Amino acid sequence: MSENSGLIVGIDIQENTTQLSVLDEKDNVPKQVNIFDGKPAVSNPIPLTHWRLSGDGGNEDSERLCEISSFISSAVDTVKKAAGRMNCEKICITVADYEKEVLDFLAAVMDRLEFRRSQWCVISHEESFAYYAYNQKRELYHPAVLLLDYSGERIDSYLMASGSRKNLEIIMENRYFLENDNIKACAGKELALEDIEEDIIGWLNEIFSEHIVSAVYLTGNGFDVNKFPDRLTKFLCGKRKVFAGQNLYVKGAVFCAAEEVRAGRFANTVLACSNRITTGIEVDISERGKDRRLRVVKPGINWYGAARKMDFIIEDIRQINLYMKPCDDSGDYTEQIDISTIPYRKGKMTRIEFEVSFLSDAECIVTVRDKGFGDFVRSSGKVIEKTLTLR
Repeated sequence: MSENSGLIVGIDIQENTTQLSVLDEKDNVPKQVNIFDGKPAVSNPIPLTHWRLSGDGGNEDSERLCEISSFISSAVDTVKKAAGRMNCEKICITVADYEKEVLDFLAAVMDRLEFRRSQWCVISHEESFAYYAYNQKRELYHPAVLLLDYSGERIDSYLMASGSRKNLEIIMENRYFLENDNIKACAGKELALEDIEEDIIGWLNEIFSEHIVSAVYLTGNGFDVNKFPDRLTKFLCGKRKVFAGQNLYVKGAVFCAAEEVRAGRFANTVLACSNRITTGIEVDISERGKDRRLRVVKPGINWYGAARKMDFIIEDIRQINLYMKPCDDSGDYTEQIDISTIPYRKGKMTRIEFEVSFLSDAECIVTVRDKGFGDFVRSSGKVIEKTLTLR
């Protein structure tokens, strides 16, 4: 990647603050961009959980869109100014609240700012951690790597471990959390971190008894202390590397954006963590007289950007077979879509629109519409919809 190409930008939007980072092409590593007075984070105009549209298109929606659009525009301008370049090739936004309403709001913001859909993507914190961890040295993520995020009233843990299947590396995720009165009290500053270290050690002992972890990353306000308790430090560092910091997610977003621009570390890897589709979808087609399978959905991609829509001319068939390909060892299976209510027309004049969309990483909606055939045959108006729960 040359210095004349566009910037690779990461934006981490937490509940109340936002951080920025940009790819340093010389060293191929993310570089934090300070915002005001040398500070790495800026306060959000409104909390992230309110980045939603009411749906009525009223003044409140318009004002909120305008406010956040101005905020994001200013953030991107800050990165451009710091880098001394004006063009952004790819922006990856990682958000703490990965809900469809928030994502749709962000899509409206980026559209308002006239960013093409190919110029940006949005991922969760779990995905961002995976991109960060698996761009480090192998000894830091093999056989497993653990993140502890103490941002709220509980400690969330994401454990990533990789294996191989069908000549691909599969990165799987296990999730754990620690929640009790002591953890909540410490989050509210009623207790100090040393007061809850026994709770944390006891919880982690169970995780470490099941997994060999090579590195532990600590992030979140609860771990943002001047000095870690001695016993907790000694326990964490036993046969493991330990890192603490508040910029992991924003740097992971940069690695994700770079991967989107040119395949690198994840070229032959399926990321199967939260908010990634772990089951591929294929259909039978005939192309130039030859039967083959068409992959509609690739496993390992983020569900929010996985929608596909295509037109097919079909023969006299009563159902569409969907070949489901989980990336784990659970086994392939088949789903059927009954299209018998769509009238068949001879002479290859039955045309359908086939659409796959997602509400989450596990909920898929397949829609088949009768499209008619131009001016020759009018559509029957038939629409078939089926919701699939992915394994």
